[in-house]
Amino acid sequence: MAYDYDRSRLGARPIPVDKPALGALAQQLVRELPSHLRFRAEHMDGPLSRARGFTAKWGFPLGRYETKDVEGYPVVVPVTVGWKNVEDWSPTRQWIAGGGVNSRYHGPRGRGYKMALYVDINASRTPNEILNNLPRVEKEAFSVLIHEVTHLRDILKNVEQYQKAKETSEGYYNDPAEVRAFMQQVADEVIEYAERQAKSVRVGPWGLTLDGRLLEQALGNSLSWDRIKRFLTPSNEKLVLRGVERALRDEWPRLEKEYPDEPIPDE
Repeated sequence: MAYDYDRSRLGARPIPVDKPALGALAQQLVRELPSHLRFRAEHMDGPLSRARGFTAKWGFPLGRYETKDVEGYPVVVPVTVGWKNVEDWSPTRQWIAGGGVNSRYHGPRGRGYKMALYVDINASRTPNEILNNLPRVEKEAFSVLIHEVTHLRDILKNVEQYQKAKETSEGYYNDPAEVRAFMQQVADEVIEYAERQAKSVRVGPWGLTLDGRLLEQALGNSLSWDRIKRFLTPSNEKLVLRGVERALRDEWPRLEKEYPDEPIPDE
């Protein structure tokens, strides 16, 4: 599916990313993470960042990630796992403290060239907490990866404007690049919700229907939507909702094929 990259509308749907590859990358992260959390027993129940043997350079590489930007140019970056302390935990940020794309800006238009991709473990959690919640670590890592790879594929520019936008929550969440990246996360969570419903509701007239009610319910279960909706301008709210709805419609044929309605059994 080609991405409809209309700069005047910031894109009609989320930028496509390779979700199976990013899911595998999140799995790799949690497979390798335990070997980097080997501290003495007395340090396993305190914050990771205070464990004896923990250093400011703690982290590990996850190899390289290759993709193309929306204009078709190759993007190849190293992927690393680092750390950051986040004391104010939220439903979307308990185990992964965030991530980012390191970029360098050149030229009169300030175009961004991507140099690296990273994901940060929340080092305010204890090693034992992290080890006991690896499925949740993986889920958060995947969400961060699809956000950041959206940035990898996007056209980044106007670094000064972006830095200024980050000074406030309203500015950050309404920055065009962040609108596109958060649209990706919300769409993924909405599709995940629809798939869960499709698995559980499959008989006759109770089959799943693609309508406004389903979308409303799915958004009500989206942690990313709950995180951003109060900060979005009306136009950006409409943009995200339109993109999320289109992403769900794009996935609907697959859901109908994989989870067909089953006939009502004869009495």
